[in-house]
Amino acid sequence: MKRQLHNLMGIAVLTLALSFSLSAQNHYYHHPTGLANRDVAAASGQGRNINVVYQRCTWRIHPDSPSTAAPAKFLRGHVTTYFVTKQPTVSSISFDFNRVHTIDSVIYKGVKLAAANIVWNTANILQLSLPNAITTLGKLDSLTIFYKGTPPAVNGEALGYQRGGNSTNNYIYTLSECYEDRDWWPCKHDLTDKIDSMDIIVSVPSSFWVAANGAMTDSAIVGANRIFKFKHRYPIASYLVSLGVAKYKRYYRSPVNIGGTNVPIVYNLFPNKTTASYNSILTALDKCRLELTAFSGKYGDYPFKKEKFGFYEFGYGGGMEHQTFAGMGSGGHGDLRTLRARRRVGAGCVSVPARSPARSCQAARFACAAWRSIASSPASAFHFRCRAASIAITPEAHAPYADVTGIPVQPSAWANVAPATYPG
Repeated sequence: MKRQLHNLMGIAVLTLALSFSLSAQNHYYHHPTGLANRDVAAASGQGRNINVVYQRCTWRIHPDSPSTAAPAKFLRGHVTTYFVTKQPTVSSISFDFNRVHTIDSVIYKGVKLAAANIVWNTANILQLSLPNAITTLGKLDSLTIFYKGTPPAVNGEALGYQRGGNSTNNYIYTLSECYEDRDWWPCKHDLTDKIDSMDIIVSVPSSFWVAANGAMTDSAIVGANRIFKFKHRYPIASYLVSLGVAKYKRYYRSPVNIGGTNVPIVYNLFPNKTTASYNSILTALDKCRLELTAFSGKYGDYPFKKEKFGFYEFGYGGGMEHQTFAGMGSGGHGDLRTLRARRRVGAGCVSVPARSPARSCQAARFACAAWRSIASSPASAFHFRCRAASIAITPEAHAPYADVTGIPVQPSAWANVAPATYPG
């Protein structure tokens, strides 16, 4: 999760603070203080009559676009949602979505919904009324929303979908924690109803490359464009769906064997760095290989081992552990000197590469029902970062730091999550 620990006070203080929420030590995009029911923050209430089982997202992105009709930050796409009804009668379905977008059409059973059936209940809720109610509990059905628009600008620490860069390196990136998924795609924001599996398809000019969740299955050039296809066959919360589009330099490192499976290790870095800089970054990032092995041995196999693990560079100054592919700011990868310095101060607050394997191993083991629950777990995250720092900096000596925070570990309760199988 994205957090900045300030006033680093050492391991003992944070261990003691495990009994409390620790919210005062964290900066969140939208702190839930003041909400009548803080649990609401993790489930918007939209789509409560359906269970989302699969989504296919298709987008067209052009970070260099000179067009005034479709400027560089402009997003066009369509999202197909397969769902199972949770109530005996479902006559309408609502999605979390920002009204800055224009709905071109909604297709249900091969037919466009009438304009009167497409209503914005609020600035962030899209309500779709079906022409005929679904009258079967547990019925599998689907619909597709076609839309276009320019996602909103940064608002404090709320990012969502943004464009950054310069004339030689324009890029698009997303960061949706906590509620900004709705700012760029129609979704059901509910931590208790993860998307069982999904496909991501992105068309970009052929000079660009795409970073996204899951295993890349195709990157075919079609005319002046390149079309990327990703398959993600593990449950995923909507806020973890992510994209990076840039003229990336790609590095495919030697796989790491986890439980008999060779896990691909992939890094996508911005262009125009010096050779020395790339080498320093790669040396730092490669520490994740040790950490993946160590954490898998301690807590169970890396839960997304059939797809990939890696990092891609994006525009946020910190980092975000997006599922299978962590976003990392230009200063987030650090170098060995940075890692050692952070170890010396006793903070255990290491860079994105050091904590991402741990958080990834943690991510699929349990699902919090509220942002409050996630926000109250920084001591657990700190525990993982302490161990990651020990492994990354002095792997031969990491054992004495294994349980530095005293947090109990129960591997038997963290059985590996099997990939979802729908829809194939």
